[in-house]
Amino acid sequence: MADSVIARQQGDDYQARYFWLKACELYRQNTTATRIQWEMSEGHGFDDIAVYHQGGRLDSHSGNLVEQEYYQVKYHVNHSSGFTCELLMDPTFIGNKTESLLQRLLVNFRRDPNSYAHSLYYIVNTWGLVHADPIAKIVGNNGAIVSNYLFDGSTDASAMGQVRKKWREHLGLASDDELKPILAQLRIVYNAPLFDDLTSHLNAGLELAGLSPISSTQRSCIYTGLIQKLHAEGRKTFTKEELWEILVQEKLHLEKKAVVDNRYTAGVRTFQRGTENLPYGSADFLCLLQHFQGRFAIDEKLWGSNILPALESFSTAIIAKGGPVVMHLDTHLTLAFALGYHLDSKSGIGTTIVQKTRAGRIEFNVDPNSDGYRMHAGDTNWQIKEDMLEEEANDVALIVNITHDIYWNVFEYLSGQVTGVRRIISASILDRPSGAAIRDGNHLAVAVDQLVTELRFRQTAVERQGRIHLFIAAPNAFAFTLGQNFRSFGAVRLYEFDFENARTGTYLPSIDLPKQ
Repeated sequence: MADSVIARQQGDDYQARYFWLKACELYRQNTTATRIQWEMSEGHGFDDIAVYHQGGRLDSHSGNLVEQEYYQVKYHVNHSSGFTCELLMDPTFIGNKTESLLQRLLVNFRRDPNSYAHSLYYIVNTWGLVHADPIAKIVGNNGAIVSNYLFDGSTDASAMGQVRKKWREHLGLASDDELKPILAQLRIVYNAPLFDDLTSHLNAGLELAGLSPISSTQRSCIYTGLIQKLHAEGRKTFTKEELWEILVQEKLHLEKKAVVDNRYTAGVRTFQRGTENLPYGSADFLCLLQHFQGRFAIDEKLWGSNILPALESFSTAIIAKGGPVVMHLDTHLTLAFALGYHLDSKSGIGTTIVQKTRAGRIEFNVDPNSDGYRMHAGDTNWQIKEDMLEEEANDVALIVNITHDIYWNVFEYLSGQVTGVRRIISASILDRPSGAAIRDGNHLAVAVDQLVTELRFRQTAVERQGRIHLFIAAPNAFAFTLGQNFRSFGAVRLYEFDFENARTGTYLPSIDLPKQ
């Protein structure tokens, strides 16, 4: 009994902190959020938190305007289970006796189909997806149901057909066409941040909003107590102005300091985990989650038809704004390289890349006039290996081994999957590939300069008429900087590796530059 009380207290505290994380959205740049609600009465099951947008915000997945977002927050003290297709039909999954999560969606849909179409319903849960279950194949990186996977045209006898059939029968629906609009507004926030991680995300959001962070040396949290006290007073709905007035009264606002850094922040993400605060602190932000499921594009054609054009538009906006910019790249190596390709030296933009490391996020600054740069300039950074594959061909495969050695993976892939490659040029960082092989921004810049010089020296006249097939195992900051220096090499094709062995277990082509 005591354990259940503790679990409930932890759940209430988690929900309160999630409320304040969403409340920070009211105060970020270019927000459309104007009002927030706690423990609402009209959300029918998705009633823990609601955020309202004036004029609506654009949903990157559907392209529709979202006027309200409803959240149901479920915290678990362990990872004894996870999301499955069956659990979405189980009332106990959300602590209910009679209604499942899917049934609650149906009630909201039937209450007002038009309002439903302009709403999003989030189930926030610290559990992950069960990868052996079909749910892992139909939930994208942004938590939305990938409709062209679930509604794939197969019969009810197929794996996806069985899921559709069970869900239709559970809801008493006659056809897939009736099921589609109900699932369209659901967002499954799986692997939601654990308690300490949520507090870390919240502190970042609070500081960006101009509010005092939660103390790491105190057991109690003033924000948790504040929303619970306001609820006890009967206050559950707050405009951004009303909530700010309360925060000022409680002396939780920070005095604004003079801004001495003339840089602005921009970010790109294709991964959800660890990027929850990226939209809050970015003056320019490109979210591409809707195009990905895990590490894979939902459809490989999206790399060229949607993803690359979006990145090109983003880079154009960055150039128009002028520099300098601090760039967060929580994205595939392909896109880090492609963004650098479009923000090359001729763009006139001074760029600092924030790189994830074992010690946290650090800025990879480049200062060619510093002693550190001159020190690295004397280094020999690369061991180069060359192998001939097809003497009559004219393409080159360039392998960059920094975080780990990928030579044999690439060699195996090229031998069985790619034709027209004349030879391989494999460059391995010295002393050896590792997660700490690139020491700082100056080391990175010198290493890129040396690699570009080596490639120019080794590439023959015949090979300059062909394409470079580029395979990289490196930090995103390196891929970006290499991209900035690659336009002069002509056509390049990039590849992504199936790290989790979820599909092919090897490489897949991603983007061609310049765009074909």
